[in-house]
Amino acid sequence: MGSPAAGFSNRKLALMDPLGILEGETPRLIDEWQEVPAIWDAVRHEVDQREGKGHFILTGSSTPPQKGVYHSGAGRIAKVRMRPMSLFEMGVSSGLVSLKGLFDGEFEFRLTGDVALKEIIKLILRGGWPGSLDEEYEDAKLLPKTYIDALIDSDLQRVDGRSRDMNKIQLLLRSLARNESSTATNKALKNDIKAEDDEDIDVETVADYLNIFDRFSLLKINRRSVLTSVHLSP
Repeated sequence: MGSPAAGFSNRKLALMDPLGILEGETPRLIDEWQEVPAIWDAVRHEVDQREGKGHFILTGSSTPPQKGVYHSGAGRIAKVRMRPMSLFEMGVSSGLVSLKGLFDGEFEFRLTGDVALKEIIKLILRGGWPGSLDEEYEDAKLLPKTYIDALIDSDLQRVDGRSRDMNKIQLLLRSLARNESSTATNKALKNDIKAEDDEDIDVETVADYLNIFDRFSLLKINRRSVLTSVHLSP
C-alpha cells in the first residue's frame, strides 16, 4: 500500500474497492495495510465468507490507526508480536543453554569462555535487526537511535493528535533504560526522573506516555501498573 508506483495506484485501488485487493492466491500478504484502514474490515468480512485459516497476512511499519476501523477482528484476525533476532539467531551465541530448560528445572554446567562486558554492550547497541548483521558496529549502532528519534519526532505526534512534551518523553525513555529488566511502578519512574535529571513529571503523564509506548510496541508493559522486563523493540 505504501508503494509510490503509478501514483500510489495500489492505495487508490484499495480506497475504491478494499475487497478487490484481497483477490488472488493465498496466503496473500498486504504490506502497510494501515495506509487504508478499511482493509482491516474487508479482511474481517472476507474470512467469514471463506473456509479455513491463514488467508491473509497484514503487515505494517507503524501503529495501525483506530479511526476508520469498525471491527476489532476478534475471532478472525490474530495479532503476532514481532521481535528482533536473538543472540543465537544472530550467530553470536552457541545456544547450548536453554532458557526453557532452566524454567523446567534442567540445570547443566556449560563452559562459555570469556564474556567481555564491552562486547555485550556492543551487541545491545547493535540490536537484533537482520539488516544490521553485516554492518560495521559504528554504523549499526546508529539504527536504534535514529529509530527512537523518528518515533518521538513524528509517529508519537500523530497517534491521537495530542501535543506532548518531547523532552519529558526522552527523560522517561532514559528512566526506562535505567530500570531495564526490573519492576518499577509509575511513581518509581517519576522519582527516578527527579533524582537523575532533576525534572518533575506527573504520574498521570508517565502513565499516558507508557500507554503510547505500549501501543507502538516500543516496550512490553504488565497491565498491573508495574513495568516488567522493559525491552525496546523494532
